[in-house]
Amino acid sequence: MLRHKLGAAFAAALTLALTPGCGSSTKDYIPNTTSAREDLETALAAWQKGGKAAELTKSEHPIFIVDSQWEANQALESYQILEENPSSTETEKRYGVVLKMKKPPAEKKLEYVVVGRSPMWIFRDEDYVKQGSMGEEVKAKSRAPVRKR
Repeated sequence: MLRHKLGAAFAAALTLALTPGCGSSTKDYIPNTTSAREDLETALAAWQKGGKAAELTKSEHPIFIVDSQWEANQALESYQILEENPSSTETEKRYGVVLKMKKPPAEKKLEYVVVGRSPMWIFRDEDYVKQGSMGEEVKAKSRAPVRKR
């Protein structure tokens, strides 16, 4: 339920943010590299300390996080932000990140997508893809043939 509300809010916010109004341009809503990385650092540090993603939305500079593992209360042991990755669009920043989870113990290399300025939106890449498809799992275009027995 919360994910659907966040998805709808994100879609509306992104549409408004990327639609230039009187005297403004799309560039006014594109995160700069420094603030995008700092906000990602702030979010991951809060998760590592046991904080809730919703707490970050209440500050003077709100940060909205969409991360299914964080939302599922998985504990983050440590993280390392690697580098900014190339993006297919100028309206987002992408960062490679290594997450080390406590339970179950696992280490994952993944990507986070950062969009907007104030508010800033940070998505785990797989959650970003789901938001773009309105919450539906993205289905492969071709399926392997079913074997007959």
